[in-house]
Amino acid sequence: MRDGTELRFVGEGSDPALKRPGDLVVVLKSSEHKKFEREGNDLIYYHEISLADALTSAPVQFETLDGEVITFRPDEVISPSTYKVFPGKGMPIYNDNPLSPLMHNHTHGNFILRFKIQMP
Repeated sequence: MRDGTELRFVGEGSDPALKRPGDLVVVLKSSEHKKFEREGNDLIYYHEISLADALTSAPVQFETLDGEVITFRPDEVISPSTYKVFPGKGMPIYNDNPLSPLMHNHTHGNFILRFKIQMP
């Protein structure tokens, strides 16, 4: 979910004596991750690779947030500007329905693989 997303649970808040219960409001705050970065609905993954593996176009294996393991076999020498887009493997896109986060039928943004080459 996006930073600042508000989840409202009507009537689930505090219940003072002789008054209607309030709403429980949860506001989400995102935190930074050392390998993943969110850009809209896209998820950018920074994969560290040795210079030798970059020069020999070695296969790269990584795991998405959903736990899916993907193996990428580049067909060129990997440079710091090399990237690969995996459509539909990024962040879930929720609609205005308050129950949307609980559903499993939403679309996803893209998963973008970028490289950090470790120099000797």
